[in-house]
Amino acid sequence: MRKWIFVFLLAVLPSSLWAAGTCIVSDVSSTQIASLSNRIADPATVIITLTCTADSSAATFPSTTVSLSGSYPTSSLNTYNLTGYFLYQVGETPGTTAPTNGYTVTIKDSTQFALDLGLLSSNGSSSSASLATIANATTSFPIVRSSLTVAITGNAVNSANITLDLIFRASGVVTTAVAQGAASTTSPWTITPSPTKYSFAALSSSVQASLSTAVVVKNNSGNVYGVMALNGAASTCWIQFINAASAPTLGTNVIFSIPLPASTTQPVMVNPGDFGLSNFSTGISVGIATTATGNSACGTAGNITVFYS
Repeated sequence: MRKWIFVFLLAVLPSSLWAAGTCIVSDVSSTQIASLSNRIADPATVIITLTCTADSSAATFPSTTVSLSGSYPTSSLNTYNLTGYFLYQVGETPGTTAPTNGYTVTIKDSTQFALDLGLLSSNGSSSSASLATIANATTSFPIVRSSLTVAITGNAVNSANITLDLIFRASGVVTTAVAQGAASTTSPWTITPSPTKYSFAALSSSVQASLSTAVVVKNNSGNVYGVMALNGAASTCWIQFINAASAPTLGTNVIFSIPLPASTTQPVMVNPGDFGLSNFSTGISVGIATTATGNSACGTAGNITVFYS
């Protein structure tokens, strides 16, 4: 009788119950942990590896939650905390059973914001490992604010294997180039320092020589992080930072001002820091005026260098 009950259950229960897909955190590599076996020789980096296998009959991958903080395995040696980090790069490696070419990976936070910025859509390779930098000119690198949900869609191959490496960096540090040693699911991602073209890691600068009126530094929204200025006049003048994307006017929409001492060869310097001096919702413009909020230009031109993003 028991035998027939077992046969009946096999017939009526869905096959996915017996060979459901999986997608689990299989490794964490971080400079935060104490273990020397998997520390990364690079400051403030966390790599979380997901090993995923599609359902044996439906070819689907289950969604996976990556906690904001935790450990793998459950041990103090592999503790991580992604608070304040940003998603820098995502590595994708097809396994022995290759997935459908052109699959999609999405990575969303608890507010459903797509940290992947749509850069992993319909471009997953079935034959080779790939690495995508998660940044664009508008968003820069997306900051992690909550737990993440990782999903893989667009696959039609039963029991397909994919390994994902989510590479996080600490906010405010110089980013790095990351490359995989070999196209296999077991090869680690290695990290070597290199510059980046994105202003999140390297501020832009604008040099305004012989400035006596107001000019545009950036014609869309941004932040000012620092400034160096030299007054060319024999009287005190003021640098005005103006919220304008075009045709700025001294004394109009001034966000803040900095005084410039008269008749000096020593420039005023506000060194760039981790936090911006102010945000400009429309655009960043600067000018030199006789007062902090006035509309009269200084009679003699000065020199300004603005550090912004």
